[in-house]
Amino acid sequence: MVPINCEECGHDVPRKFKFCPNCGAPVGKQSKQYGRDTLISAGFVALIMMAAYSSLNLIATSKSAAYTPTTDTTSKSNTTNSPDAAAPTNTQRDLRYVHETINIREGAGKSYEVVGRLKPGDTVEVREIKDEWAKISIDGDEKGYVFEPLLDVNPLPSTAGQPKWSKWELENALSQHNAFVVIKRPGAGACYIKQSYDDDLSKMELYFSGDYPIVLAPFYQGIEGAVEYWIDDGPKHTVAQSRIGGGNFISLVDGIVAAMKSGRALYVHVKPIGRPARTQEFSLLGFIAATQVMASSECRNAR
Repeated sequence: MVPINCEECGHDVPRKFKFCPNCGAPVGKQSKQYGRDTLISAGFVALIMMAAYSSLNLIATSKSAAYTPTTDTTSKSNTTNSPDAAAPTNTQRDLRYVHETINIREGAGKSYEVVGRLKPGDTVEVREIKDEWAKISIDGDEKGYVFEPLLDVNPLPSTAGQPKWSKWELENALSQHNAFVVIKRPGAGACYIKQSYDDDLSKMELYFSGDYPIVLAPFYQGIEGAVEYWIDDGPKHTVAQSRIGGGNFISLVDGIVAAMKSGRALYVHVKPIGRPARTQEFSLLGFIAATQVMASSECRNAR
């Protein structure tokens, strides 16, 4: 019987042997079957390995795309240790408020010359205090010295408010000029000017009929002490309590009308009985125009 040549090692193998005694490889038909199966298995394994490699490569690529490293361009040393970094400041301005007219002097004492005046409603900054005299500035501009006890730590309460006229006043009004209304007196052939607050018991009213201005004070318990009034930062005028008329009519004299025509605001300081003292500001815008209407024929012929 012709031996079979081993395809692996080349040795002759008797046909009755299924495997080569030299290398152990199958011979004959099993050799062919083994080779085909081996090739199929090897190809299948190769495909699996290629697929696994592709999957791993895809996962790695996805992770690389999803993660984008960022660079912190702000250095801690630049923000915390840099000498140029802005340091917080705890400096607070010493602001004071003016409730009455106060003289500003050139130096710290009454012997120094008066160089200006503060008026109610002003706000100042105290730079230093020397023997009860405060060196002040307004909007950064140094002004001089004032007596520090006259300055207040609380703002002046606003008592001017918005004028509000009664229905009757508006029905009989000829014209309005800022805070003033010219009101005709039916049947009297005359008009008067009024800056009204219509029943607001915390507000005074300003009335002018052509002779001298009158302040109407709605304080039913009366007024304590004298009343002071002035225009802008001008000199103060005083109305003694004995000159205050019934119903708290306060007549303003001393040529105040001319000052009202050239001024911006009238200030009246009163102390109602049982209430805190107050300074009320009356705007003088429109006062000249209102007096011109009051002197016109339209008012003289009012019926």
